Amino acid sequence: MIQPHEVPSSSTQHHDAADAMVDEDHDNENELTTYNAHKNDANTYRWEQRYDTAGVDALEEQPIGDFMNRIMLEKELSKRERVVKRHQLMYWNAGASAGKSLPQEKTIIKKGIIRFLYLVIDCSNGIMLPSNHDEKTSRAQSVISTAKEFIKEYFDQNPLSQLGLITTKNGVAKILKELTGNVKLLIAELKKLFDDANRHTSSHPTRSFGGDPSLQNVLTLSYDSLHQIPNYGSKEVVIIYCSLSTCDPDNIFDTIKLLRDKNIRVSVISLDAELYICKQIAKQTQGTYNVPMDDESFKEMLMAHAAPPPTTTTYAQKIVAPPSMRMGFPQRRAHTLYSMCLCHKKITPGGYICPRCKSKYCDLPVECATCGLMLVSSPHLARSYHHLFPVQQFVDYAKKEGEQLFCYGCQKQLSTEAHIAVQCPSCTHIFCVECDAFIHESLHNCPGCN
Repeated sequence: MIQPHEVPSSSTQHHDAADAMVDEDHDNENELTTYNAHKNDANTYRWEQRYDTAGVDALEEQPIGDFMNRIMLEKELSKRERVVKRHQLMYWNAGASAGKSLPQEKTIIKKGIIRFLYLVIDCSNGIMLPSNHDEKTSRAQSVISTAKEFIKEYFDQNPLSQLGLITTKNGVAKILKELTGNVKLLIAELKKLFDDANRHTSSHPTRSFGGDPSLQNVLTLSYDSLHQIPNYGSKEVVIIYCSLSTCDPDNIFDTIKLLRDKNIRVSVISLDAELYICKQIAKQTQGTYNVPMDDESFKEMLMAHAAPPPTTTTYAQKIVAPPSMRMGFPQRRAHTLYSMCLCHKKITPGGYICPRCKSKYCDLPVECATCGLMLVSSPHLARSYHHLFPVQQFVDYAKKEGEQLFCYGCQKQLSTEAHIAVQCPSCTHIFCVECDAFIHESLHNCPGCN
């Protein structure tokens, strides 16, 4: 209970003259004192967190045109920092994700181009709380929308991989969708979950949300599905956790040991606060643990799992020679020819014919249900292969006074005041920050080197 403030004495009034005016009444003085006490606390008000000090400092009296230059420079610095941080975490050393110091030179690491990942969504009562940026929007709507974008980005960077969905509520875990390479089926399941979130209210709750989550049931369910996958596949679990507790039927540390022995990496993103058990799960399975500050940081943390992580140390030591995997390159049949496909069990035009058993499928990549051969195309291999040989990190270019620079990628002029210039260490060409992000996150090869 908040105790009312006493009427300050003359000495107290003199001491607190900077915080409240003496001639105001006692009620206004109490309100002002309470406001100042809360205002001095860090990260108290949401409307104060949304704006950084860069925009406020830029409002000083400055020459014409310098205001916009300063704002653009702050945006480019933020984008440059994001690209460098992601490059370091993904391509330098697996220990960087745990907060360790980065080496001066790159180390040789292994990456799995064929991944099997389960995305776990906590559908307990915690996910129905209001979002941090809009009280009319629940966490469920924000999480599911970001999960849709993650699935698309995941298959864009890992076309040979598979992904499944798991939900936890009421102390149990359920596989919403088994491991599959079909993006449409995964998006359809998330759309159903999103519709249930829109209909969910405190007076009329839906069956998709409610109760308490169970981390152990999630880990057990993931272990039962992933431990039989051969060693050529990277086995991962990404948990979006929205609660401060877990309802487990047994000792969860025994389950963590099973996951560690089978090299199943578990990463957790907690939307509430840091939890000891979640941190231990990520630490013992060589995963990552993050607590986002807002929706933008949550999206960035989730999208960081789209690229394949470095292989864990224990898994790399067990593999002496890389395991081999048979793949087939099917021929495409013309759309004028109709036949039965094994993916939909319907008569459809065109398709891809398995070179071993002559079965037909509508889309690639897919594992043949008849002979078990992995059917892929050459672009799929190329998009998965570039993770093993990433583009070198560009270095900052120190611009000289009066030097006219142009980006080699987009031919944009890089003025000294408003733009940052980076340089490829191999071809020494100059690029802007936008092209730097596009090369390292989407293109995956330097146009100057090629």
